[in-house]
Amino acid sequence: RHRRRGALPTRVGLWLNTPLLGSVRELTAAGYETGFGDEWLSHGGIKLFVDGTGTDIDGNAEADVKWSQDELDHMVLTAHVAGQQLWMHVAPTVEAAEMALLAVQRAQAAHPRRD
Repeated sequence: RHRRRGALPTRVGLWLNTPLLGSVRELTAAGYETGFGDEWLSHGGIKLFVDGTGTDIDGNAEADVKWSQDELDHMVLTAHVAGQQLWMHVAPTVEAAEMALLAVQRAQAAHPRRD
């Protein structure tokens, strides 16, 4: 509504969060492509949490990996083929960073793209 009225006070890039808003398959099926929109309001891509930190019942921080390597590979490949940019949360575990890099390498090997 603000965009239509020309009342956006700043430029906005929207990132669709998975699994909060849907699976990668569901979000890519919606037809949005990275960059869709205009200079004021645009679709940036999909944000995917590979791991994250929560707390246990005693308030101690715990890091957890959200997906198996096969699940992550499938989601990254799905987004890659659909032309979606991914923003992957990979902190605080080294395991998550390694999984994310491997998934990107595998997607690029299966469907090479310069961008």
